[in-house]
Formats: sequence, structure tokens, C-alpha cells
Amino acid sequence: MKTTKIIVISLFVVSFVSFQMSYFKSFAQTKTDGELTAKVAEARKTADGLMQSVRGVLVELVKDGKFAEAADACSTMAQDMTKNYAESKEIEVYRVSLKYRNAMNRPDKLEKRQLKNFDKQAAENTLVKDYYEVVKSGNKRELLYMKPLIVQGMCLKCHGSESEIPADVKKIFAVNYPKDKAIGYKVGDVRGAITVRMPLK
Repeated sequence: MKTTKIIVISLFVVSFVSFQMSYFKSFAQTKTDGELTAKVAEARKTADGLMQSVRGVLVELVKDGKFAEAADACSTMAQDMTKNYAESKEIEVYRVSLKYRNAMNRPDKLEKRQLKNFDKQAAENTLVKDYYEVVKSGNKRELLYMKPLIVQGMCLKCHGSESEIPADVKKIFAVNYPKDKAIGYKVGDVRGAITVRMPLK
């Protein structure tokens, strides 16, 4: 009888502890999921804001036929705009591309993998509007968010074929970017992506 009572109490204790562990794990997971959802929304808003800011400048220049100025804006000015935008939002945000013009836009290993995925999806007409994952390094967690940049008609004056790029624009690239890789695109191609990185708890 005494042995049976001990067994029953032991089973109760084990069950209670298991329930508590499961509850707190579930609660912690809920908090983590909530933080991730909020961070992704913030990253998406940041990427959209930067894209619209840069695009706004380029549209005005191209509309006025100022292709050389647009070429400068797309490379040099866009870097400054990206830096200023990141500082104003206090978030790490920048542009990357497999065929970069400015070496500052060279992707890291994770970004390169996803850029290749974007290219594959675009070719299959299944391109997603954005992508994110949680990256772990030691005890630290980070959100990696990427939004693909799609080539539009106006982009071809700087990123199209040799015949589509004006002579004065070619001269600028020859001087400033002798190792330029960012040409040969067609409308609908993935030009690159906007990356946003944010720490997670």
C-alpha cells in the first residue's frame, strides 16, 4: 500500500513538472513568434521605404532624359541614400546583387544563396515578394530579411544590353566602375535585393 502511494505521488510530480515545462516552453515560443512577426513587419516597411525613396529620384531623372545623372544616382547617390536611411531608422539596411556594380553591394554567403533562389523563382514565374530567416551565431539570433529588386524598363539605360546603354553612361561606368558586372539585364530579371538585418532576443 505504501509503495503504491509513493508511485502515485511520483507519477503526479513527474506529470506536474512536465506540464510546467511544456507551458513555459509554449509561452516562450509565443513571445518569440510575436517578436519575429513584429520584426519582419518592421523590416518589410523599411525595405519598401528605401526602395520608394531611391526609385523616386531615378524616375524623375529618367523622365527628364538625364540618363547620365540617373546612372550616378543609381550607384553613388543611392549608396548615400541607403546609408542615411539606415541611420535614420537605426536599422542595418543595404542593397546586394550577384552582378554588382559597386563592391559595397557584394553579397555574403547567405545573401548569395537567396539571390540565386530569387533568380530561379523568377525564371519559373514563382518569385516571392520577400524572404526572411532567423540566423543564429553562438547565443545571438538575428533576422535576415531580403526583398528582391526587379528590373523595370527604365533600368535598362544603366543595366541593359550594350546597345541599350547610352554612350555617356558607358563613359561614367568605364571610369568609376571598370570591373562593372551590372549589365545585360532584361525587364523582369532580379537585379538584386534590399537586405535588412535586425537583432532578435
